[in-house]
Amino acid sequence: MFGTYRLFLAIIVVFHHLIAIPVIGHHAVQGFFILSGYLMTFIMRNSYGYSLGGIRRFAVNRFLRLYPAYWMVLILSVLAIYYFGENQARAYRAFIFLPRNPGEIAQNISLIYLNLFPTHVAPRISPPTWALTIELVFYFLIALGLSRSRLGTSLWLAASVLYTAISIGIDLPYRYRYSFILAGSLPFSLGSFLFHFRGSILKIISSLPRFINPATLSLLFLVNSSMAAAGKGIPSLSFYETWGSCLNICIHFCIIAALIEGKYPAMTKALDEKLGNYSYPIYLMHWQVGFVVSMILFSKPVNGFHGQGVISVFVTLVASFGVSFLIIKFVDQPIETIRRRVRSRAKLAST
Repeated sequence: MFGTYRLFLAIIVVFHHLIAIPVIGHHAVQGFFILSGYLMTFIMRNSYGYSLGGIRRFAVNRFLRLYPAYWMVLILSVLAIYYFGENQARAYRAFIFLPRNPGEIAQNISLIYLNLFPTHVAPRISPPTWALTIELVFYFLIALGLSRSRLGTSLWLAASVLYTAISIGIDLPYRYRYSFILAGSLPFSLGSFLFHFRGSILKIISSLPRFINPATLSLLFLVNSSMAAAGKGIPSLSFYETWGSCLNICIHFCIIAALIEGKYPAMTKALDEKLGNYSYPIYLMHWQVGFVVSMILFSKPVNGFHGQGVISVFVTLVASFGVSFLIIKFVDQPIETIRRRVRSRAKLAST
C-alpha cells in the first residue's frame, strides 16, 4: 500500500518548491527513488521476466505510465506560458520557458535531459522532471538485469555505498549525492535490495515496537528533514546536510519496508490506491499550476515563504488536485486498460 506514501512525498515536494522550504523536497525525491527500485525489481521478477519480450512489455508499460499524462501536462503548460507570457513564467521559475531548438524540444518531450546533472538543463517546462531522467536510466538498467539476482543486487548496493562514501570523503558538493545521475544508484539499489531480502527485513520490522509504523516513521522523516534544512542556515549544523541525507535514505527504506505488509492508520486499500493516482500529475504540474494561480490571484509571479506565497501554495494544491482529477479520468484511466492488457500478456508469456 504505497499510494498514500507517494502522495505524501509529492505534497512535500510542492511545499519545498513553492514556499522555499530547504532540503525537504530533496529528501522526498530519495524516497521516490527507493520505492521505484523496489517496485521495478518486483515487476521485472514477478510479471515481465528478462526475455526480450518481457523487457519490451516492461518498456511499453512504463511508457504508458509516464508519457501520456506528462504530455497532457506539457500541452497545458505551454498554453499557460503563451497566455501569461514567457517573461512572467521565467520570473516565477527560471527553467519554465519555451524550447528554442529541436534538441531542447526533444529533451522536453522525451524526459531525457542530456546532462549528468539533469537539473542543469534548461528549459524544463515541467521543472521537477529532471528526476524522471534518473528514473529512466535505472529503469533501463533494472530491465537489463542489474537487480535480477541477490548477488548482483548486493554488489550493486556495495558499489553505490562506496560511491557515496568516496563522495563524502573527498568532500564533493552535495549535488553529487542528489541530482547527479549516479546519485540515484544508492536509493535504487536499496529498493532492489529490499525486494530480494524482504523476508528477513520484514521479520526485523515486525519485531519492533508497534509505535514504530509508517506514520511515526513519516514524522521522523519530517523532523530529520527539518534539521537538515536548519543546517543550511546555521553554520554549526552544516554537517547535517550530508548526514541528514544519509539518515533520510534509511528512514525511507524503513517506511517502504513497513508498507509492504502494512498501511497508514485508518487507510483502506481502495482509498490508498486512489490517493496514489494523484501523486504523479501533482508532481509534474505543481510549478506550472502555481504560476497560473499566482497570476490569477496577484497578477504577478508569486512564490516563497510570505503571506502571498503561503496563500498561493494552498490554492495551488487545490487546483492541482482538480486538474489531476481530470487527467486521471480522461488520460490515465483509458490508458490503464491498455496497460492491464500488456501486463496480462506478460504473465501469459511467462507461464
